[in-house]
Amino acid sequence: MPRKVHAAVRRYMTEIGRKGGRSKTLSAAERQANARRAALARWRRFEKNLQTTGPGSRSGPIWEVARELVAMIPESERRKLPRDGASQLDHYLYAAPKRDR
Repeated sequence: MPRKVHAAVRRYMTEIGRKGGRSKTLSAAERQANARRAALARWRRFEKNLQTTGPGSRSGPIWEVARELVAMIPESERRKLPRDGASQLDHYLYAAPKRDR
């Protein structure tokens, strides 16, 4: 990292750590709490975005939501999916031998 950038990052981190006019070193518990708060904020933004733009944003029957989800998969990837997936679920999940139809 160039010295100029390194110094700017150091100043920024010092400003973040200041509380009441003095610098503060965060404990491990405080850093963990800050990380949890940041993760929760990211999750809430993700949920809000999903609710407003995702396939389930419109109310309707579950099969319409499933149809929208499947439509989001590219055709080239859809062709790779097994056609007998539901009837041979144990085979695909647990490597059990395929059953006769």
